[in-house]
Amino acid sequence: MKRIDAYSALGLPPDASHAQIHAAFRTAAKRLHPDRNPDPHAEEEFKRALHARDIALGRVRSRRRRSSHPPPPPRRPRFRHECPRCDDSYAYAGTCPRCAIPLHDLRGPARPPLPEDPRVTAMIALLELRAARPEPTAPSPRWLTVLACSAALCGWGVAQVGLFPLTAVLLGYGLLIAGLDMYDRFVPPLPVAVRAV
Repeated sequence: MKRIDAYSALGLPPDASHAQIHAAFRTAAKRLHPDRNPDPHAEEEFKRALHARDIALGRVRSRRRRSSHPPPPPRRPRFRHECPRCDDSYAYAGTCPRCAIPLHDLRGPARPPLPEDPRVTAMIALLELRAARPEPTAPSPRWLTVLACSAALCGWGVAQVGLFPLTAVLLGYGLLIAGLDMYDRFVPPLPVAVRAV
């Protein structure tokens, strides 16, 4: 049985409410119930009215469900640039491959860049200076000189003064020169802008 037939079987308009459907069914049930109506077709008419009531009430329930739920939100584009004609979205700017018209930027124009902090600029310059320095491959001549002198003085110290005191002094001196050499190699002088900050 169709919906319109269900409403017409109960004698109701298609936008009838829940209470109107129940009232119309009650009147039809009193008139058509087989216990009250001896007509042989009354049982069939009663079943038809019962089926019409179920269909009409289902329609009212679905109408209530639809009105209680808000409509779904509009589809959010997947990418930043969208075609105004075909509603496709793309990750890149330019023209739509399908429509050959310019794409719209959904986020608006790009923000202007922030002003640079002078301390950050000085730090970048310092890092660039360090990166520009070539990596030493062989030990410097000063290191070789210190090593040769230390070896010679150690030999003389063992022969003349005694092993322990002179060796300790020479090793300390050698380590100091080696530390200064490493500092000169890997730590460049600071730029003037960094010294002022």
